[in-house]
Amino acid sequence: MTKVTAGIRDGKIVTRSRYHPDAAADAKRIPGAKWEAELKGWSYPLSMQTCKALRKVYGDDLVIAPDLNRWATVASIKDLKQISLGRAKDATLKIIPKDWPDLDAALGSRPYQKTGVKFAAEGRCVGLLDEVGLGKTIISIAGVIEAGNWKGHHLVIAKKTALESVWANQLAEWTGGKAETFVCEGTQAKRKKTIESYLSSTAESKWLIVNSAMLKTKKDWWCKKCKEWVDEIPADNLEHYTEAHDRVGKIRVQTYPELQSIAWRAIIADEAHEYLSTGVKSTKNVTQEAEGLLSLTTTDDCVRFALTGTPDRGLEMNIFGLMYWLHPKIYSSKWAWIDNYFEKIKTPFGTEIGDLRKEMQKDFWKMLDIHTLRRTRKEVRPDVAESFPPVIEWVPLEGKHRRQYMQLVEEGRVDLKGGEMETMSFMAEFVRQQQLAWGEWEVTSKGMMVPTARSPKLERLLDMLSERGINPKGRGDFRVTDQHFKYIIASQFTQLIDFLENHFRTLQIPTLKITGAVTQKRRTDAVHSFQTDKRPSAPRLLLLNTKAGGASITLDRHCEDMFILDQTYKVDDQTQLHGRIDNRSVTAAESVPRSFIYIHTKDTIERKMAEGNASQREMQHRLYDARRGVELARMVLGNG
Repeated sequence: MTKVTAGIRDGKIVTRSRYHPDAAADAKRIPGAKWEAELKGWSYPLSMQTCKALRKVYGDDLVIAPDLNRWATVASIKDLKQISLGRAKDATLKIIPKDWPDLDAALGSRPYQKTGVKFAAEGRCVGLLDEVGLGKTIISIAGVIEAGNWKGHHLVIAKKTALESVWANQLAEWTGGKAETFVCEGTQAKRKKTIESYLSSTAESKWLIVNSAMLKTKKDWWCKKCKEWVDEIPADNLEHYTEAHDRVGKIRVQTYPELQSIAWRAIIADEAHEYLSTGVKSTKNVTQEAEGLLSLTTTDDCVRFALTGTPDRGLEMNIFGLMYWLHPKIYSSKWAWIDNYFEKIKTPFGTEIGDLRKEMQKDFWKMLDIHTLRRTRKEVRPDVAESFPPVIEWVPLEGKHRRQYMQLVEEGRVDLKGGEMETMSFMAEFVRQQQLAWGEWEVTSKGMMVPTARSPKLERLLDMLSERGINPKGRGDFRVTDQHFKYIIASQFTQLIDFLENHFRTLQIPTLKITGAVTQKRRTDAVHSFQTDKRPSAPRLLLLNTKAGGASITLDRHCEDMFILDQTYKVDDQTQLHGRIDNRSVTAAESVPRSFIYIHTKDTIERKMAEGNASQREMQHRLYDARRGVELARMVLGNG
């Protein structure tokens, strides 16, 4: 076989060899192969995975150039150091102990957080995947400081509910007010004004905190001559409508282009699974937020931290999006990555991506251990009580409720009081089946489909609340001497949350509410009341939309149980939801096991939903935790 030389050019591995009939076929056996005419060779991502694949294909005929040999030696040592840090119980920091005593003391009380900071600082571009409640926020802030990136421009991307209440507050607390923070909230004009204030600031360390939606790109028709969006050109602009403006084109722009003009020295992507756990670099599935995030300008020494406790959205291959953002030169091609790690199955309709290849399993785990840090509470917080395994309370499907549900399943439509409802697509029918699992629904005079109180779920929920001292008109035992006496009721459907708010009002049971329609101030007030107000007259129930309140907020101080009325098709959403109360801020002495009670209807789609999410949870557990010997608390499905 002809000798093949491998070296480094322009941040890529490039191979060259004399011509022979099988040269191209051999080169293409290595994931990420691309012919470079100017270099007269084949290029590949600069990674240890490529090095291994080259050796596997060419064996002893592979000649390693000195530059690639030096790179591989350094990279191997660094990789082993990161893996070792990820398994360490404590670590020695250099910068923080000297200049940040309060932060150092806080980290010292939880040594596992120090190893997280060291892992972040040494890796510089890493995923912090610790289970919810272990302090990813403080670890990432300290990681920026320990990496030597305190000075300069810093961007934090977070959920709306966490902008002020989590990030601004924690930056102020852990930096002693040394970080100047700018929180982008409110109208578009107000956010732009905040960005202007940020740009004009002369502070040594500036932090801009934005919602992920602010990264979105708008793709629409633009008239270059009129310099306006086509759909916004007024009707009296006759020049546009009578002359052929052939320079009209469909383009992408950022609503906040200022974000792309700044050279960021640190970017922290909180709840990164929301926009990075997708097929980045593919024409499908790439989110607008991810597109904006990938277009940001960074300094050469920029650190990137992706924070999430649920990184893959139920599919192992979805971790690529996160890897591509962290290390775009190493993981530059989604399909090369898939070719390297996953089975490919040919079908009459094309090629499908199968399971993780068994022979690549250890390499896949090693990749995760190098670039991401994952710990569970069971591993690092033995002082915190374990929550009870989630359980499902099954309620019957009977009478008119059954007739409505079965009509929808069989006919794709349903006759309701006040009108008719029909579904026009599979997804619409899927959602409607979930909604009808609640109970009977009606159509209002305005044609809106709304839930009613004729519901077996509501009946069971009121029974369980009564057992806990919550009864109509305030009757019953309020357990005012018990610190853990508040409860959360969660659903993915805002209609249902709004209905419950009105229904509890008629029962004279006070509630708090967090949905996407609730303003930031009201959300903050609701969280503060739920966490601090122990008066007997204070609301003991918080109604929570799964998506709007399922991330970045803490509600555990006096909450004992969470009642969940439905599940989304992504188990990550349920994990994030559990994390709102799962012993996040309480001290060891106050820790009590939390209960997560799902109320589902028998003989409905909710059985498949529960089984599907349980399967996803098993897969995630095998990938991130089981291989480290951590046990899984399985959901009790019961007889549905």
